[in-house]
Amino acid sequence: MFDIVALDTITIDSLMIKVNTIDQQGVIAYKRAGSHFGNEMNSLAWTPWGIDTAQVNNIGDLKMLNYSDELLYLNDTLGVYLHMQNNNSRLSYQSVPSSLTFADSQLEIASGSGISYTYGITYYPRNFSGEIFYHHGFNPSGNCTSERIPVEITVSQPNINLGIDTILYISQSILLNNNLSFSSYLWSNNSTTPQLLIDTTNFNVGNNTIWIEATDIYGCKANDTITVTFSNPTDIKNLSASKFILFPNPTNGIINIDLGKNNLNNTNLKVIDIFGKVIYNTQITTQKTSINLSNYSKGIYLIQFSNQNGNKVYKVIKK
Repeated sequence: MFDIVALDTITIDSLMIKVNTIDQQGVIAYKRAGSHFGNEMNSLAWTPWGIDTAQVNNIGDLKMLNYSDELLYLNDTLGVYLHMQNNNSRLSYQSVPSSLTFADSQLEIASGSGISYTYGITYYPRNFSGEIFYHHGFNPSGNCTSERIPVEITVSQPNINLGIDTILYISQSILLNNNLSFSSYLWSNNSTTPQLLIDTTNFNVGNNTIWIEATDIYGCKANDTITVTFSNPTDIKNLSASKFILFPNPTNGIINIDLGKNNLNNTNLKVIDIFGKVIYNTQITTQKTSINLSNYSKGIYLIQFSNQNGNKVYKVIKK
């Protein structure tokens, strides 16, 4: 189920959808004047729009569906419910973390709810995978006719990965580059370039927490954090000999830490968020301890251990 909101006088004339099962299959469409939200389980709120068939040879192919034309005036909302004629057939949809809206100057699509076969269980939020086609009906200031204009509904789930936390000699450097194309970049040092050179000319000897936030062409954001530590060779050797256990990872909140048999006198423990802010800082006094992140947001956090021998950093994920 999803909503179509008219930003002008337009006529909806066809849809394209993705189907997750192969063969010739019927797709039934229902409509209602107004939003589908609040009417997911109410069969009396929906009017049959039509039925069309799609011959699907490959899962994920876009298939055209033609129902009766639907005239919408400015600010009209049309709720749409699509389901397969056969209970064993499946539409394609995307599970998204929050309800999304897509628009051009004539049309707005509000993603909505997934419904199990014929008014079953409601799954919210779900995003429709397909395209909406429309043309201008009566438009006093427009042309008599216009080309069919597709509005593609796309959910972008970009990912950016700076790699694992790294310890380098003070004479070494590393080039951070995700090798993906984004529209814009913002690094923790306010750089806006697609890649960033990390060396002791621009960063400190010791521990450096570096984050990036990148935005793609759909306005969706991705981020990641890496810790690069510049140390003397002896520091790296001593530090790499220490073996710690952190579990569970990912975690719902509690992270248990077992320092094993390491001699960690005067060792400090810090928790650092994605923006480089230290949210927890303590001196370790026992071989086994725990950290509670239950009150913090989902995302990536860094657990840093440091003493006179150097630093050791672990990346953990809060679910």
